[in-house]
Amino acid sequence: MAGKRALKNEGMVVLNIDDDPEDLEIFYKAVKTVNPLAKCLLARDAKEALHILRDTIVPNYIFLDIHMPTMDGKTVLAELRQNKRLESVPVVMYSTRIDPEETEEYAALGANQFLNKHNDFRGLCDWLETFLKKTA
Repeated sequence: MAGKRALKNEGMVVLNIDDDPEDLEIFYKAVKTVNPLAKCLLARDAKEALHILRDTIVPNYIFLDIHMPTMDGKTVLAELRQNKRLESVPVVMYSTRIDPEETEEYAALGANQFLNKHNDFRGLCDWLETFLKKTA
């Protein structure tokens, strides 16, 4: 990967909030493939994510599943954007299906990007590498 050196940033912290354990594992491996020095935090639901974020950790990026039980992505996004410490952290809405009508609503709430979950690992790594280069 030619751009790997540019992404080596020991201070990069990525938080992924997703109720699917398999998706969390794939995402973690993709982040580590793209940037082995990145810290990738995983939360299985909104409650766990909010707990992680309360412990003074401010990630560089948050990847947020839209469709989760108990507290959905829209509710989590609204909470994140009300928190002064987190209001400027880029949030990528990350889901298996993203309704085009929902994207406008999420963008109005402060979502920065939308990503359909990739079926292939290489595709996810390529997307992450491009996204992280662009936003670094």
